Amino acid sequence: MDYNLSDRVFGCLLGGAIGDAMGGPVEGLDKAYIASEWGRVESLLPYRRPGGGRPRRAGNRRMEAGAFTDDTIHALLICWTIARKSGRITAEDLAETWLQHADLVLDLWYTEQIALYRWALAGTPAAEAGQHSIPADNTVIGIAPIGLLHAGLPALAAADAREVAGLLN
Repeated sequence: MDYNLSDRVFGCLLGGAIGDAMGGPVEGLDKAYIASEWGRVESLLPYRRPGGGRPRRAGNRRMEAGAFTDDTIHALLICWTIARKSGRITAEDLAETWLQHADLVLDLWYTEQIALYRWALAGTPAAEAGQHSIPADNTVIGIAPIGLLHAGLPALAAADAREVAGLLN
């Protein structure tokens, strides 16, 4: 089969979302605990806390087996921004997408909420709105679409990722 770049990008993002949904339920758990509970993770698992109890929640979303995490939501928000702009994006462009999809953003972690409020209400430039916030890994969890947009152009990918990262934290 002959796959074009669009198919390859879609496959990469879909694979990331599936991996996120598979890894989400065991994120942060000890390797020995994971092995004793499930063995090798090869399918979609239920989200539950060690020792039983109610399924985990992400904001207002109840996390069922197969649910992806904020990692995929960040990637989708960046993809939507790239599609809206038909190419390169800035932190300002991403902040506008966040505002359009505030229901998703406000359902994420406090760091995103703080950045959105700083940009939309306090007038902080989008490229700085996520800085000096609660330390988190928001920049790396969803930035892959920037690299896919600039496949084979690492300097351009790094420059655009640096720009967008100011909003993410």
